[in-house]
Order: sequence, then structure tokens, then C-alpha cells
Amino acid sequence: MRGRSGRRSRSASPGSRTAAGSASRVASSFPEEQLIAAGFPRAEVRAYRERVDQIELDRLYLRDRAAREGWLDTPRYARESSTLFRELLGTREEFGDELYDWTLYSSGHPNRVQVSEVMQGSAAESVGLRAGDVVVRYGDQAIFNPMELREATLDGDAGAQTAVEVRRGEELIRVFVPRGPLGVRTDVVTREPTG
Repeated sequence: MRGRSGRRSRSASPGSRTAAGSASRVASSFPEEQLIAAGFPRAEVRAYRERVDQIELDRLYLRDRAAREGWLDTPRYARESSTLFRELLGTREEFGDELYDWTLYSSGHPNRVQVSEVMQGSAAESVGLRAGDVVVRYGDQAIFNPMELREATLDGDAGAQTAVEVRRGEELIRVFVPRGPLGVRTDVVTREPTG
């Protein structure tokens, strides 16, 4: 496996592959040693962990306070919790896709979107996408979960030609589709990040 440095390192084997993909799960079992073994600088990994831990603590204290004060099931709690969740998602932008990807993988969480079915007459069918293809990028955005893929299809001008990169086995394939729905059904899977 290769990390940011490109050096070969020991395996950071993922755990359970059944967990749903969300940023909050990144913090649930932070794989600090696996990330360092994958070639990320210790200082960067520690800074990332500190940031994620602080946001998770803030979320715990918010929930505790809301429960004690009786506003847990209110729009106020939803709003404040949503703000903290956006901060957690922002750690990806702050520290980069590569560290985020390796964190998901090393902690056993889904980090890829796999095509399970291609709909007839769809943009995906017209460019030859197949069940089993793993969506790596849509436009200029790395894709780690189905929600990101759906949101990426909405960016930009509808119908504009957009690059989509998929991994088919060991091969990386780039196709161009009109921006908008691909016309695929998807599953989430856990895959080792590749260069």
C-alpha cells in the first residue's frame, strides 16, 4: 500500500465492511498508526485526529446539553448539530482527499461507490459503464459515497460534457457523459486507495 510519500508500507487492513459511510464514523475508530504506516507524516495525522476529536467532543457536549435542557428534538438542535457535522465534513477539504480516503479505508469504512446496475437508455449505458465499475471521480471531484456522486451530478451546467473516471479491475477508465444523472444503481464498498 502507498501513502502520500509513495513509499511501500505494511498493510493497513480494514475491519468490518458493513458500516455505513459517513464522516462521523471516521472519528469512531481513528486509525492513527495505520495512516502513519501508509506514509502520512505523524504530525499531519495527529493534527487531523485532534481536529476530528474536537469536533466529535463538541457534538457529544451539544447532545448532552440539549438533552439536559430539553431541546434535543428541536430545530435548534438539528441546526447546531448540522453545523458541527459540516465542520467534520470540512476536515476533508482542510486535510485533503488522500488522508480522508486512507482514514476511511484504514478504519474499515466504505470509501468507494460501485455500480451495481446500469439502467437501460442511461448516460452510463451509452458510454459503456458496467456493473462492478467503481466510480473514482466525477468531474474534478473524488467520489467516496453515493451522496457525493449525486451532488456532483448537479454541479455545473446540465448537459455539459463531464469526465467520469471509473476503475474496472486494475484498469482506470475515463469516459465523458452529459452532466446530470448517470443512470446507475450503486453500492458502497471498501477498497485500498491507489495512486
